[in-house]
Amino acid sequence: MFQPDPPEPADLFEPQSQPEPRPEPSSESVYRRRRAAPVRHEPEPARHAEPASPQPDPSQAQPGFDAERLFRPEPSAEPRDPASDDTPAPADEASSASLFEPADEATPRRAVRTRRGRPPGSAGDVLQTVLVGLPLAGYLPLWQEDGVTFWRMTDPDAVRSRLGAGIGSRSEIDERRYREAAMLSPSRGTLFMMNRTRDETGHLGGTSTQLEPATREEAYAAVDDKAVSELYAWLGEVVLASVRRGEFVAVESGGWEIPMRPVVLIMLRTDGRDWHSVVETSPIPEGAPVWRDQQPVDGDTQVLASPATDQTIRASGLLTRFAVATWGMHPFQLGLSFGPNPTL
Repeated sequence: MFQPDPPEPADLFEPQSQPEPRPEPSSESVYRRRRAAPVRHEPEPARHAEPASPQPDPSQAQPGFDAERLFRPEPSAEPRDPASDDTPAPADEASSASLFEPADEATPRRAVRTRRGRPPGSAGDVLQTVLVGLPLAGYLPLWQEDGVTFWRMTDPDAVRSRLGAGIGSRSEIDERRYREAAMLSPSRGTLFMMNRTRDETGHLGGTSTQLEPATREEAYAAVDDKAVSELYAWLGEVVLASVRRGEFVAVESGGWEIPMRPVVLIMLRTDGRDWHSVVETSPIPEGAPVWRDQQPVDGDTQVLASPATDQTIRASGLLTRFAVATWGMHPFQLGLSFGPNPTL
């Protein structure tokens, strides 16, 4: 696991006055415990032009990044509630994240074993609505109402390319909070990932992929540090694509029941002049790299912010990894939620 060298705080943070005691996190109103209805899917998004995205200064590009030098603790901004904050962004302001740049593939893709169209099935097939977990080490957890099952992906690249890309069907787990859903045929080992929107003919298509049943022990045994690093690098790309769509991303426990904590909430916010990449987590990740410097003494929420660029937005994946490591949870126990960013 990557452990950045401890930086000199004076090099990272601006001098700040003693912060006032933090109020109770406003994000509590977002993270209410609620059991979702599996059949309630997200409405198709309205079709409208995306705001222009300024390009970053190429002279500032770096081959890599040091997360500790990208983020600083937010000095006084209180956590905003994604469900209730209706403050519009100025008309002339737009997200400073540049166009989505997919990560280079580390290895050649295998032959795609997917097919597009209607859900595969035959008389007597039973398709189950499932929530999709995080793809890790070639395995995929699928959350049904009665628990989670594990499956080995025959084409991991095809699955990862759809998850978090904003093109797949979603199920509402709480007000204006959605998770990606799919249809599973356990007997055939087929997962049908439906599209969010219909095509010009009115057809709601999607992509199907074959899965092989696996045990929990097999899935957990396949996970190593390299696989975890790839997962959080992928998460950084998911966040970058999401903020371009005007959405927030929440990393929290998977399944249909959603507790208020633990959670990492990632979005763009503006102070009226500039846009910032903001990563908020609760509980406070005590002792975690980057997070451990100048942690708040009151409350149980911590916020890091940095000027919004592709680099800092992608770094949210690494910051999430550091925070999750303090939760005592395995990545297979996590899920991603999405929703409209109220600051846009």
